[in-house]
Amino acid sequence: MVDSQSTQSELSTPPTTSPSKSIRHITKITIKPRIPTLKKAAQLVTLYAGKSKEKFIVHKEFACHYSPVLDAAFKSDFVEGQTQEYRFEDSSVEAVRLLVHWFYTQMLDIIDPTELVDEHVEGVIERALNQDMALIKLWVLAEKLLIPRLQNFVIDEMERCGKIICRVPVQCFKEAYEKTSPGSPLRRFLVDDCGWYLVPEWYSKESNAFPSEMLIDLVTKLADTVESRTMAPGYDMTRYYVSEA
Repeated sequence: MVDSQSTQSELSTPPTTSPSKSIRHITKITIKPRIPTLKKAAQLVTLYAGKSKEKFIVHKEFACHYSPVLDAAFKSDFVEGQTQEYRFEDSSVEAVRLLVHWFYTQMLDIIDPTELVDEHVEGVIERALNQDMALIKLWVLAEKLLIPRLQNFVIDEMERCGKIICRVPVQCFKEAYEKTSPGSPLRRFLVDDCGWYLVPEWYSKESNAFPSEMLIDLVTKLADTVESRTMAPGYDMTRYYVSEA
C-alpha cells in the first residue's frame, strides 16, 4: 500500500539528479514510527489516577509518542513539565494501568472473557462488572488524551467480550453518559448494544441503570432503524471509531 503522505510529499519535491537522496529525505520527514524508539530510555514520567498515591512510572517517549496531550504537558513550563508528573483526576487506577500496558504492548491486559461466562462461579459477576467499568473509564481517558487508536481498540474489545459473555454492561451506562457528550461513539455503541442484545424485560428490570439521555437515544435509534440487524455493533464497527488522521 502506498503511504499517501509520502506520495504527496514526493509529488511536491522538485526533480533532482539524486533520486535516492530525495527518497531518503521524504521518508525521514513524513514517516513516523509506529512505536517509540527508546533512544532516551532514562527519561521517565509518573502518572497517577484520581487521588490514589499509586505511581505508574513510564518512559517519557512512550507517553509522549501516543498522546499529544501528554507530549504538550511534559514539554511545557506548567507544573507537569516541571515535575514530570501527571494526575488523571477523573480516572481510576485500573484504567491507568490498562493505559500504561497499552503504551508498551498495544494490547489490553484484561481477563479472558471465557472466564466470565458462568455467572454461578463465585465472584464472576463482580469481576465482569469491574472490567466493564475499567474499559469505559479507559475509553474516556483515551478521549481526553487524544488517542483515537486506543479508543477504537477498547470498543473492539468490548464488542468481542460482549459476544462471548452474552452480557451488556448495564451498570456502566451512567458512568459512560456522565463522562461523554451527545453523539459520542461510546454512547452510540452502548445504545446499539442494548438494541441488539437486551431482551425487553431487561429495560424494566434495570430501569434505574438507564440515564434519561440514553433512553432518548434508544427511542431515537429504534425509530430510525429500518432493519434491526443493522443495529448489531458488529455489523459495522467503524461506526464507533474515532478518526486517527
